[in-house]
Amino acid sequence: MRPKDLVGRRGEEIARKFLLSRGYRVIERNFKTPFGEIDLIAEEGECTVFFEVKTRISETFGPPSAAVTEDKACRVVKNCVFYAQKKKLLEDALRIDVIAVTLDQGLRLHILKHVRNAIMPEK
Repeated sequence: MRPKDLVGRRGEEIARKFLLSRGYRVIERNFKTPFGEIDLIAEEGECTVFFEVKTRISETFGPPSAAVTEDKACRVVKNCVFYAQKKKLLEDALRIDVIAVTLDQGLRLHILKHVRNAIMPEK
């Protein structure tokens, strides 16, 4: 596994454990769509929440959340709409959050930021 992939997987695992500790029920990991992948999908009460997890070892070039560009946000929305259509959830409460994880050099958690409603689909 490439170092970048290792860092990403580590961040997703930290995010998953964070969500479980906050009462979310994780229902999917790395869900593949024709447009890409949804990192994590969880339920919070009656709401299905899609998570884009961004992980970095350093914030030298900005926080991990800065990697969610406008283009990336559009792809995330396409992925989520695909999932919602496939699972017949379009009438349900849906939300897209970002979890930004910064690790230290030993791949241990340094900073975790959870941004609710980080990506808002166009109406």
